[in-house]
Amino acid sequence: MFLSIERGLTPPTIRRAVIPAAGLGSRLLPLTKAIPKEMLPVGDKPVIEHTVRELVASGITDITIVVSGGKSLIQDHFRPNPALVEQLRADGKTAYADAVTTPATRRSSTRDRRLRDNQRVQGLTSLLRFESPS
Repeated sequence: MFLSIERGLTPPTIRRAVIPAAGLGSRLLPLTKAIPKEMLPVGDKPVIEHTVRELVASGITDITIVVSGGKSLIQDHFRPNPALVEQLRADGKTAYADAVTTPATRRSSTRDRRLRDNQRVQGLTSLLRFESPS
């Protein structure tokens, strides 16, 4: 990679990211028994949202988040909620409405964002093989 930059060749553009979020969070028990570690807040957002925002900001257009059973909270977080947005706007809380419809949580901001259940995947190596382009 270093030599190709010296020769004036541009590195390949990365457009795909896989976020493995299917672990048990056993190092953070008993906290992670109630909430997935990816949903723990850093500031006013869950850590996984910070990750997705950084990926979107860097030009990634295809994001796959691999989750395991019991992590529907992650799926719910990224699922659009038009009723919530409408209620917030009706209450005059447009900043909050905008916060829940930011590019990191809107499906239109990326070409593809998938949440894949980890039932067929057996560890990180298997996940990378499973997600490799054909």
